[in-house]
Amino acid sequence: ITYNEKENIVELSENSKINFNNINILIDKGIIDYNNNEFEVFGNFYLYEELTILSGKNLRGNASLDNFSADSVSYIYNDDLKIDSDYINTIARIYSFTIFIN
Repeated sequence: ITYNEKENIVELSENSKINFNNINILIDKGIIDYNNNEFEVFGNFYLYEELTILSGKNLRGNASLDNFSADSVSYIYNDDLKIDSDYINTIARIYSFTIFIN
């Protein structure tokens, strides 16, 4: 993990593990751009917050992860609810899934 002070960007290398705002996240590779309020993961991620587990690919959102989207996600809540989806989009932590049923 490196910090570019001039551009105010945190560069996350392969298998980076970070914790912020009570969110634990493991990622393949990504950046947090504080000047532009952007968080982006290139590849796989695994996110854990209280009773929620979310994994997927290509996470994109604001730096606080209040609003984000991702591809190929699995969402688990309190071991009682599991959703697999091609896409997730959140606004103010309200989850919206794209689900295709065959």
